[in-house]
Amino acid sequence: MTENFYAEPHESKLYHSESILLATFFGGPLVGGYMTAENFKLMGEPEKAKQTWVFSFIGIALLVAFIQFVQFSKVPWFVLPLVYTALTYIPMKWMQGRKIQSHLLSGGQLYKGDRVFVVSFVGAVATYLVLLIANMFFQAVTTGVVS
Repeated sequence: MTENFYAEPHESKLYHSESILLATFFGGPLVGGYMTAENFKLMGEPEKAKQTWVFSFIGIALLVAFIQFVQFSKVPWFVLPLVYTALTYIPMKWMQGRKIQSHLLSGGQLYKGDRVFVVSFVGAVATYLVLLIANMFFQAVTTGVVS
């Protein structure tokens, strides 16, 4: 059964919207998706959590495609993180912002910065590995190593 944070706000913790913002910028779209999906699960909305994961994987696929097919030297390094952070933060804030505030007003708690940091770090490593493997695959295909 899905836990609903409205029943026991003091026992369940959520990620604050600003934590999701910073963690997504530094950790990538998978981090933003994870945190947003966790919030949805605790809010009793498991279908939205599943949809969030789908959009996160689409986001990482688009990130891989962008890095592979666009000349990265012509785009400042910070543009890409700003784009995927905005695409995560704006809908999350629209769908969860009031619920997070309601959670806080009813005595609910938030995850602390150390957990946000660890999730961001693990997500950044995972995103880097996905990008590295994708880059190796595309280089192998374009150089004819893999047919």
